[in-house]
Amino acid sequence: MVLSSANKTFNMPGVQGGFAIVPNPDLRERFYGFLDGCYLAETNTLQQAAMVTAFLACREWHAQLKEYLAKNIEYVQQQMKLRCPKITTVYGGASYLLLLDATNLGLEPEQIKAFFIKKARLGLSPGSQYGPGCEYYMRLNVGCPRSMLVEAMDRLAKAYRELSHR
Repeated sequence: MVLSSANKTFNMPGVQGGFAIVPNPDLRERFYGFLDGCYLAETNTLQQAAMVTAFLACREWHAQLKEYLAKNIEYVQQQMKLRCPKITTVYGGASYLLLLDATNLGLEPEQIKAFFIKKARLGLSPGSQYGPGCEYYMRLNVGCPRSMLVEAMDRLAKAYRELSHR
């Protein structure tokens, strides 16, 4: 079974539609029976048109988006190596999110959170929300204009320099 939607990739959260590919007929019948029972199997014309258009007519835009995001990821990785070498990046390879590993800063998890959010003034998500073992990480979304990343890296580098000079 494959569950997916165009919502994240094509920035269409208001469409609130998705699709399922369920090759097994018995599983498909049970799955759609469950959705019908919860009134979740209904779509509307706007949802259908938006998803069909996204997947069939936006291939070039999607390719450009992936290239732009890859360059943003590369930019952040380079900036960390050059300006904040004790902070490393972890990239899973399939999204626009990077984890910044701050283990080597010598700070406790709450201090790391304060460093990124209060000192560097970045709206990052703490890794602790993903469970044990992620307390020293912060999640960075690179799905934004490069100018925002440049500003974010400048803020982070400034906070890093100040931390290093203590």
